[in-house]
Amino acid sequence: METSPTNPPRPENPKPSGIVHLSEEDIAYLHANKTKISSGMKMVAVCMLILIFYRIISDSSETGIMLSIGFAIMALLGIGLFWFLFARRVDKALTTGTKHVGRARIVRKFVTPPVQDGPPSFYLFLDWDFKDKIPKASIAKEMYTEVSENDLVEIEIVTSSKFVIKVRKLPEQSTW
Repeated sequence: METSPTNPPRPENPKPSGIVHLSEEDIAYLHANKTKISSGMKMVAVCMLILIFYRIISDSSETGIMLSIGFAIMALLGIGLFWFLFARRVDKALTTGTKHVGRARIVRKFVTPPVQDGPPSFYLFLDWDFKDKIPKASIAKEMYTEVSENDLVEIEIVTSSKFVIKVRKLPEQSTW
């Protein structure tokens, strides 16, 4: 069978894609992220309580006090829910203990706008062997700035959370 010069065959991937167990380094990275977010959430909660306490002391009206207490309860519930969902996501990733590893072409980069003065979210849309299962992955800002659209990368993504652990840009002459 002859190959067409306009449509060359896809070369064999010297480093095949696959699903592998998380390494100790990956587990440490996930635990560090969980601890960092947990500390941040505790700090926000304490600041909110100080602000509400100040508001209760400075406002002598019964309506102002009730509104402040209601706001405090809602804010703390929101912070707790956010932390619970994030911690649950990391715990699920650690329980599953697997990651998808392979080469991918970055089809598109996408940033969601910040919500309520929070940080924006960064995503990569990928063309790779797992594009049916993981077409889009969440990525840290530092890694996001290292790559651009149409780059060929080696990438590691946590299976359950679709969060990028590592990404390494490959030279253009690399085989796909």
